Amino acid sequence: MLKQKSFNQNNDLNNDLIKLISGIGIQSSTHTEIFEKGIYCSNCLNSIFAIIKIRNEIKSQLIISGIIEKKIFPLILNYPKDLEILFLSINLLKTLLDLEKLDKFNVEIEESIIKSLNHFVKKDIIILFVYLFLQAIHHVLKHEPQISKKENEQEDTVQNNQSFYSQLNPKSSRHLIKLMFKLFNNMLKCSQIHHKQLNHLEKIHDDLLVLFHQKKLIQTVIFLAQMMEKFPKELDYKRQVIEFFAQISNQIDPNDLFQINIDHRSVHNSELAQLLKSENQSKNSNQNSSFLRHPNFGGTFLYKNLMNQNKHLSSFSSKGFYQPKHSPKITSSRNYAQKSKSKSIIEEVTKRKKKQTNQIVVQCLKSTFDNFIDNGAFQILIDNCEVDLTDDLDSQLMFFELISFILNFARIRHLNCLKENDFDIGAISNAIKFKMILNISNFVKKYHESKRFNLLSSSLECVSQILLTIRFLNQKTQFQEISNTLIQNVIYEHNLIKRICSYIRFYKPIHGYSKKIFHDLIIILDILLMIFEEYTKSNPIIYYSSRFTQTTTSQQLSKEETQEIEIIHYENIHQKQFDIEKFKLNLCQNSILDNCLLLFEKYKQNDEEINTSLFNILNIISERKEYLFYQLPTLILFQKILQDSQIIHFKWFQNAYHMIINILKGFFKELNRNDGLFISVLFKRYSQNVNERIIEEKTQNENKHYLENDLENYLEKENENENENENENENDPNHEEFEINSDDQMDFDFDSDFENDSTKKPDKEKKEFIEIDSNSFPLIDEETNKESKNNRKRKIIDDQD
Repeated sequence: MLKQKSFNQNNDLNNDLIKLISGIGIQSSTHTEIFEKGIYCSNCLNSIFAIIKIRNEIKSQLIISGIIEKKIFPLILNYPKDLEILFLSINLLKTLLDLEKLDKFNVEIEESIIKSLNHFVKKDIIILFVYLFLQAIHHVLKHEPQISKKENEQEDTVQNNQSFYSQLNPKSSRHLIKLMFKLFNNMLKCSQIHHKQLNHLEKIHDDLLVLFHQKKLIQTVIFLAQMMEKFPKELDYKRQVIEFFAQISNQIDPNDLFQINIDHRSVHNSELAQLLKSENQSKNSNQNSSFLRHPNFGGTFLYKNLMNQNKHLSSFSSKGFYQPKHSPKITSSRNYAQKSKSKSIIEEVTKRKKKQTNQIVVQCLKSTFDNFIDNGAFQILIDNCEVDLTDDLDSQLMFFELISFILNFARIRHLNCLKENDFDIGAISNAIKFKMILNISNFVKKYHESKRFNLLSSSLECVSQILLTIRFLNQKTQFQEISNTLIQNVIYEHNLIKRICSYIRFYKPIHGYSKKIFHDLIIILDILLMIFEEYTKSNPIIYYSSRFTQTTTSQQLSKEETQEIEIIHYENIHQKQFDIEKFKLNLCQNSILDNCLLLFEKYKQNDEEINTSLFNILNIISERKEYLFYQLPTLILFQKILQDSQIIHFKWFQNAYHMIINILKGFFKELNRNDGLFISVLFKRYSQNVNERIIEEKTQNENKHYLENDLENYLEKENENENENENENENDPNHEEFEINSDDQMDFDFDSDFENDSTKKPDKEKKEFIEIDSNSFPLIDEETNKESKNNRKRKIIDDQD
């Protein structure tokens, strides 16, 4: 009988629910496995589904009552030929396991979910679901799916139902595929929800993964992902496939998949291990366990006597824990502390058991993602989902998480495997092509403007995995051609790099940024710098940029005529070269340095990866503009780092130590020259570089007299060099094709969007003034020419002052 304690309220609705649940069917008194459905079974299922839609709070009451394992599962197993009951029961099961819209989640609901999922694992319901799923795909695709052979149990259970499932039409089969997908995804979600007081769902999640792999459910989903090209209009299929694999890869580190399988000594299957285990059990069975409580502490401590020694196992709070009346006393706290330090044998045994159980899950996950990459399902799925996911935010989040996991998995698999062709370059390079990078940069901008920081962090993590994959390909000789094109794609989409640098510059925790977002931004910038330095050693980064203007005809013409008459004019097609030095100089700003130092203050809490990337950025700033570090908070931070003896063993500290020493040496050297530096150290910097002006004031005064005397010679030499360059260009016929001007060199000036117009005007006037040549005006007299030279002198001197 069902639990009626959840229906305590004496109202008409609860009485009707009890009648509807009992009207589904009753188990036979003779055989517990036989279930007899009611006369109005389908009507009862429909009415329960309608009540849940109207009142969502009844869902928790139905879950606690045990309707899933006592009514729905037996009904599916006993009536597999009734197509109407199958549709209604799967639909009701899907809605009950959808816990996103649940009003509350407590221990009772979790316990009932554990029971229902355990019942699903133990029974052979999955075999019926997989076969039904295959038949639905067969009717949609109109050919037999090429999947590995079914197991003997599956063939025996569904051998008689083959003629019945042939009655499915394509419309009902499409609806059935959607229902089955949602059901499996809801099961995986329920197994990942953990309450504060219970943690039993971890084992159920592993059991579900093993069950899906052994009963060929994952292979059917991979086959459906391969056939995505034949479903151009079915967007729900694509989203459900992405959600399925994202739920499998959730909270899994690819490093763990390859590290657990290395040590085979954790598996104890030998005869000697079994004899030792039985001997220890016989020794411990004769000894009694006891509970001890120290009088000076409030907690109750669990002890067990193993091999004539008291071993400390675990400690619990005194609330809600059983304490026996007769418990031996501890004479001294010193003996208690000595006994608590020793490790227990039971803890080691439980660790070994965890490794032994997790190894099966690891093998299933490895084979799952190997087939997902090698069969081309990942490549086809990305090609069909780049544009379709523009509206659904949950599918975007899972899409980014899946891409980042697959890229990380592919790199680690190549490093840990001995095969040469284990890295599927076709699928991986297709995931990081230019169209994908362009879409991700647009998503980053969209998430930052809408302040969706959860989606922003997932997209930034995806960008970091893409850049790590590009660097990995660049280091391999056989993949350098592909890596060169991918690097050019990243540089061509320079808006992504500008956004990353601007987000680092204007980072403030008050705006809602999380620490993880800023960590990802720092790591991305560090990876970009490493890629550019490694690539520019061999050859420069050159790409083509173009602007096009579209001219349309009058509005009186039709669309077909306008498409024929439209002409696209490409203008200013020229080459551009990436200058890494200019890019590094743009990073040397006060705002970027302040944000990096704020994160560097928490060097003990940060990971080693973040500290190393922060040191690389700070080292770039110190090599080019060391005077930015001449501030009192930074000097105090350097003193704190140098006096900390706990960070000596870290790798990043050795390089940071040399950087700090060089900065301090330069600071004291400048103090001997300029006493005014003491004042600027006490005050915070803003937009202007105060330290730069104070340091360079003396050098400008010394060189001012030299500039006044030799300015005429400088201008004459400049005019002569310009004339020589013009003559050389006229003689060189191929100069126009391969010329790369210094003004055309690519400079990621990410401050250009934030500067005012007043700051840009003096630079333009200066360039126009210097480019004037007196030889280009032959009608001007010598007196006017001298006046123009004098004006040029005054202009340059005023600019330098």
